[in-house]
Amino acid sequence: MTSSARGAQGKGIVVVKPPDYYEQYRKFVEAGDEKEVVAGVLGPLLGPGSILDVGAGCGDIPEILGLRTRDYTAIECHVQCVEVLRAKSLNVIEATFPCNLTRRYDNILLCYCLYGGRFQCEAILDAAWGALEEGGRIIVVTFRDHLDDYNRLLHRIGHTLRGHGDRYFAMILRKLESLAPVTRDVAHSSLYGRDLGELADVLSFMATNSNAGTVQRRGEIRETILAERPYLDGLYRTESGAYRFPIVHHVLVITKGMTMPREQSGSRGRVS
Repeated sequence: MTSSARGAQGKGIVVVKPPDYYEQYRKFVEAGDEKEVVAGVLGPLLGPGSILDVGAGCGDIPEILGLRTRDYTAIECHVQCVEVLRAKSLNVIEATFPCNLTRRYDNILLCYCLYGGRFQCEAILDAAWGALEEGGRIIVVTFRDHLDDYNRLLHRIGHTLRGHGDRYFAMILRKLESLAPVTRDVAHSSLYGRDLGELADVLSFMATNSNAGTVQRRGEIRETILAERPYLDGLYRTESGAYRFPIVHHVLVITKGMTMPREQSGSRGRVS
């Protein structure tokens, strides 16, 4: 842990966040429709039985889906997020995953928590597989450096600390495929800004939301994004003068005991 970051560690897994993480995270959530879109994808994918939500954040998705009435457990290591989860009357384990569990689960959600290098990613997936009931499913939601709008911008500004490159996505996919056949889907959400400064705030947070991210680095990326005004105005500025920036989410699902591969594709998001 350094003066500019707070860390949590569990069984070799390290999660480091800057001191203003909670405030910036809430600003990011409020700037878009990501949680509603991802919840819309997850709802039909969740099977019956218990749910373990790793890295649950502030519980926006379980709140949207009404999971409080189900056998739901959140795992979260950020103190302020844990407080919010408990205030929502959600069952919470305050820890970094992998952690000691006393039971297995029918559904395990891994939404945007697979980063930090191959060892960390594979350790999380192995632990989730071990905590999964026979017939249960792991649902991964992640980004992919696949020349969508977000990653085109990151390439354009020379951001080199991206945690979800094509090679990283391929590593996640290979690991999942070593456990069971993978069902794939995509969903589309948007980030909104009343002006370019607001959009740069949330995009720079998103770009540095990893163990390598710092407040200083976020500020540097924000300034670089602002310098791309002509490019961003041409693509994402609306007639009202506000900004709408599209984000692509990749959804990967494996089922314990499933032997036949399936693949589907789709597109979900708010139309504006």
